[in-house]
Formats: sequence, C-alpha cells, structure tokens
Amino acid sequence: IERKRPPFNVFGDSAGDVTRNLRFAGGLSSRRTTAGLADDVLATYGDGSACLLLTSFGSSTLAVLNADLGASNLPKTGPFVPLLEEVVQELLNRGDSGEGAVCGEPLVRRLPAEVTTAAGLKIHGPGNDSGAAKPAADKSIDKSIPSSDVALGKGNQYGKLVDEGAAVVWQWPQPEKPGAYSVDRNGQTVFAATVSIPAEESQLDTLSPDVLTKRLGGGRSVGYTSASGPEESRDLAWTWLLVGCVMTMVVEIGALVGFRT
Repeated sequence: IERKRPPFNVFGDSAGDVTRNLRFAGGLSSRRTTAGLADDVLATYGDGSACLLLTSFGSSTLAVLNADLGASNLPKTGPFVPLLEEVVQELLNRGDSGEGAVCGEPLVRRLPAEVTTAAGLKIHGPGNDSGAAKPAADKSIDKSIPSSDVALGKGNQYGKLVDEGAAVVWQWPQPEKPGAYSVDRNGQTVFAATVSIPAEESQLDTLSPDVLTKRLGGGRSVGYTSASGPEESRDLAWTWLLVGCVMTMVVEIGALVGFRT
C-alpha cells in the first residue's frame, strides 16, 4: 500500500497494522500496460495485481477496488468507512479544477492529454522562480546529469516530470512551500496547481487562561505566562553576591602578595 497517500494516510503510522487483518477474495488478475501510470495504483496484491486503482479518464475520475466485497471481510471491519470516505474525497479532489495540494504530502498530477512529452517543460514556483533544470544546450549544466534526465526534470526542487506511456506525470514527494506552481513550455503555461498549508496547522486560535487553569487543569496546579503580559522580573541579587565574593577574593590575594614580607 502507498502509506503516505490517500486513502491510507488517514491511518498514519498504523496503516500497516490496520490493513494486515484485511482479507480479499474474488479479485481479477491484472498486469500493468505501457500506457498505465504507476502512481494510479494505490495498493497491490502479492502477485502484483492491482488492488485499489484511482485514475483520471478525460475530465472524470475513476476508482476501482479489485475485490468481491461480498466474499471479503473489508465491509465488516472498522477501516471500511474511513477508507471509503477518503477514496470519495480523493475522487472529489482530483475532479477539482484547482488541483490543490498541501505541504508535506506527495503531489502527483497528470498533465493534460495534449501534453505528450516532458521534454522542454519547466516548473515555476511562487515569485516566477523556475525550479526546472536548464536546457541541455546550456554549457553551464552539470555534465554528470544525462540529457534525458534533464528533459525529465531530474534534480528539480519542485519534483520531476516523468513520461509514462502517452501521458506526462508531475511527481513531487514533499512540497515545502505554499503558493501557486505552474508547468510551462516556451513561456506558455500548460498546467497549474496550488499548494497550501494543512488546515490543522493553520488553526492559530488562542486559548483563554480559564480554559487552561479550570477546564483542562482539572484541579491540578497549572501555571502559564501570557505573551501580552509584562516581562518576567529577574532576581539579580545572587548575581551581585557572586560578583562581590569574587572581588573579595581578588583583594585578599592581592593583600597576601603585597604583605608577604
């Protein structure tokens, strides 16, 4: 399973434990074709057949679970509802023209059907900065990188563009910066996507002191420091006492040296 991608990322680090107890029956044997996209297959069986497939077809999106639900234990287990909910949500997200993604999660996008090759494509990030490699004709390019890898965008800080069959796929394992990104050819934008910060990390509402001391404290002794309050006073008495002790020792040593005769 692809643990870091929907629908399995909803289970976090326990995805393997959750799916280990699932039993499937009635699935059809399948094989990957040259026109197929590896990123469309989200789960496979031990013989290599596809278990869960999510793919785009024209302007639509299709999800296929290769199993007989009547003969499988999936509908009777707890993961069935969250798995189904995540698959439906992924179908809706892929059908969204905004093609949104979130920071820290893999971005995999199939470029429009009219884009048939990754050669000549460049990925631009926020502020019109280009993360793509320079053309092979540029002498400043690293000679250790094959020209074919440059065409596919290998080493790109915004991921890479990969030819898979008759389609081009943009793969970015971990977007780091929110903003608008575009894929251009000869200055013309052929595809665009946005990356945003996850909603749970954007919740910046503050808690009132009563919530901490009464409701969450539960009778315990709880202290807090208000960011809007005055700065904490510092007790400097011990500091000056230590300085006085050091000065006294210096005077004493000086007196012993001066009156030793």
